[in-house]
Amino acid sequence: MAFAEGKQSRNVQPAQDTSDSAPTDEHGTVIYMDLKTYLKPDRNGHRHAFAIMDHYSNNDQDFLMQT
Repeated sequence: MAFAEGKQSRNVQPAQDTSDSAPTDEHGTVIYMDLKTYLKPDRNGHRHAFAIMDHYSNNDQDFLMQT
């Protein structure tokens, strides 16, 4: 899902690991989350979408939620 509507731009994460105390080159260390609400309900009544994306693998999981 693309949630680009009305979003602020964000700083680009470095491709190289820049810190020993906070590694960014492992799965799950940097994740992005987004919640989209007030969508037109689908046939099952889902009106909200929750998206989680892992920075390292670009793995994206989307969840539809009801109210």
